[in-house]
Amino acid sequence: MKITDFKGIFKKTYAYIESVDNPFGDYYVIKLKAQGLSWTSGEHAIFSLPDHKVTGKKWRAFSIASSNHEGVITLGMRTGEKISSFKDTLIHMKKGERVQVRGPFGWFKVMDNKAPMVMIASGVGITPIRAIMKSLENDESRPLHTVYSSRKDYLFSGELEEIVAKNQSMELIKTTSRDATSDEYKRLAKLYGNEAYYYISGSMQVIKSIKDALTKEGVKKNRIINDPFFGY
Repeated sequence: MKITDFKGIFKKTYAYIESVDNPFGDYYVIKLKAQGLSWTSGEHAIFSLPDHKVTGKKWRAFSIASSNHEGVITLGMRTGEKISSFKDTLIHMKKGERVQVRGPFGWFKVMDNKAPMVMIASGVGITPIRAIMKSLENDESRPLHTVYSSRKDYLFSGELEEIVAKNQSMELIKTTSRDATSDEYKRLAKLYGNEAYYYISGSMQVIKSIKDALTKEGVKKNRIINDPFFGY
């Protein structure tokens, strides 16, 4: 990882609430408008709420779930059973209220324009993967497989299914168990080996488990890109 990957952390701007939706359970999708802010699909940014009093941690890092050409910053998150002051404040903000953004930055990006891509998402870890899939929705030059693991609900499921339906080079595999998820990414590792890049987005525990399994299948570490949960 290069220090240049974090240059964006010093860039500060403001975005404004466009909408806050609660598609199911404790999942929320927040859309922000930010004039002049650009990003690469897969990056994340640091968000804070300068006009609100928040107890505890004053900022959160979220992956951006939208591609730059969509014109909005989309965030996806779960509040969990015990909601933090930050998230509780954020999901109750009104249209037009401002959010401070530092970044975006990160290394969870498309590595080249030809290698097959195997993307493995656990729960809300789908957010940066959704951005990458959206940015490549019209690109059929190489295969892209997304293994999406969740116990019950699948955030952005309808949108992802629409993208895949229109692109013959893409595949979306939804799983509900650890074994089923493992079977799928191991199948793909056997198919592509070190020809592909493998993207993992989820908790640190999930990432470590999948990285270990992929390396046992012969995948080199430099072919594995991961995005740990920061504040989903």
